[in-house]
Amino acid sequence: MARIPFGKSNEWVNNRETEADYTFILDKEGYLVGAAVYSAEVAMVLDFLTLVINKKMTSLDLSSMIFAFPTQTYQVVFALKPLLKRA
Repeated sequence: MARIPFGKSNEWVNNRETEADYTFILDKEGYLVGAAVYSAEVAMVLDFLTLVINKKMTSLDLSSMIFAFPTQTYQVVFALKPLLKRA
């Protein structure tokens, strides 16, 4: 499990939301299996994380995609990639 407080460091993306964080739950193989999000953008973030979970996406999968910057989705990918299985 990894808790990532992102509000203060990325408040320019989060509409000045300073108290926000992700908690990612990964299995032994490095796949995302669950998440908790505290943010005003929770619906969009959880929609994206559901895709990552259902498709068993790896860090390599996310690296092969292009995301708009600066957005909440880009921010989630940036936080999640180092934690996920690489191949």
